[in-house]
Amino acid sequence: MPTTNYPDVDIIEEKDAFRIRADMPGMEKNDIKVEVENGVLSISGEKKAEKMEKDKNHYYHFERSYGAFNRTFRLPENVMTDHVDAK
Repeated sequence: MPTTNYPDVDIIEEKDAFRIRADMPGMEKNDIKVEVENGVLSISGEKKAEKMEKDKNHYYHFERSYGAFNRTFRLPENVMTDHVDAK
């Protein structure tokens, strides 16, 4: 069942930069979108469910979440938004 989920993040303030690390295991780079608009950083994407085959002799327990997500962060006014980089 798809769910809305939000990746956990760490926000680190460095001497001349802010660094945001988002926990998105199993996601491909092309499935993640990073944008800056009007002083707001947005990280969005969709984690697709893995295909699971069931058989009547096994019980499956799922704790991984799948579905679309969107995290937004208001950037401090002194951030040069044209220098935002994503890796």
